[in-house]
Amino acid sequence: MIKINATDADRGLNGEIQFSLKGTNDPQQDSDMFAIDPDNGLVYNKKKLKHLKSGFSEYTMTIFAQDKDPSNPRSTHCILKITVEDINDQ
Repeated sequence: MIKINATDADRGLNGEIQFSLKGTNDPQQDSDMFAIDPDNGLVYNKKKLKHLKSGFSEYTMTIFAQDKDPSNPRSTHCILKITVEDINDQ
């Protein structure tokens, strides 16, 4: 679906990045619908995406990138919004 990219100039574990996500609209629903590969940042849908009768649905989630420093991990985040449209309604 989409690949998230993050870089870290550190070496060793401090330079290795792990990804995670948390739904923000309906955290339970969004985490049931989407997943992220923790190693490469690929976001994909786990279930078939549905649209509302209004013709589209939105899913919003927070993507986290954290280094693997065992004593003081650093992290950052971004917001990802996915809009599902019904192409038959156009």
